Amino acid sequence: MISDINLKGWENGLKQAGNNKITTRSFEGLNHLFQPCKACTVPEYGQLTETISPGVPDVITDWMQQQTGTRK
Repeated sequence: MISDINLKGWENGLKQAGNNKITTRSFEGLNHLFQPCKACTVPEYGQLTETISPGVPDVITDWMQQQTGTRK
């Protein structure tokens, strides 16, 4: 999957820059704006009605709380 190649590139670049607090994850069926999509291409953006898939903010919040030690 192309997202795996892109995520690995970002991970490697961030590590080379000295950032070791990295977690990469892909979300099946979502574009890079975390919207459910079919083709997952830029021309499809105007047809999408959901701004962000409901579970994604929870994943991001959990990661941030884990990194900062504020997880409840």
